[in-house]
Amino acid sequence: MRFWYDTHHGRAEFVKAADESIAYQIFDVIDAMVEDSGAALAELRVDGGPTRDAYLMQFESDLVGSPIRIASNDEMSGLGAAWACGIALGMYTRDVVDVYGARGIVEPSMPADERAKKIAAGAMPSRRRLRTSDALGRCYGALFVPIGEDANERVM
Repeated sequence: MRFWYDTHHGRAEFVKAADESIAYQIFDVIDAMVEDSGAALAELRVDGGPTRDAYLMQFESDLVGSPIRIASNDEMSGLGAAWACGIALGMYTRDVVDVYGARGIVEPSMPADERAKKIAAGAMPSRRRLRTSDALGRCYGALFVPIGEDANERVM
């Protein structure tokens, strides 16, 4: 990303652009998942360091048009994977995910017309690629590179 300082752009604009870039990328993935599954997003559950950024959480909630539940534990990703395995093995019931409460819930507040404009302005070519029935295959395929004599042989 190129960014320059001038009389109209400074550190604050750079940080805002970075935050919005993160939010648009997450929106693109969620939008593709909603479109492919046909299921509406009831709420987005988030964890990690970026959840401490109030502007990012509000902008993300506004883009996805759903509440964001911020985990009380910043490292829920690993714990969530362990719980998923435990649920699959019958060690836990699905209510184990409610053990940790939310540190906060961010509700969308952007007017619908402004949201539509932001989404249209933030549309990236990646959204067209994501909006396919084989979106995951295309994403994972990009991680593989040909090796050896046989171009069909691939490694991750």
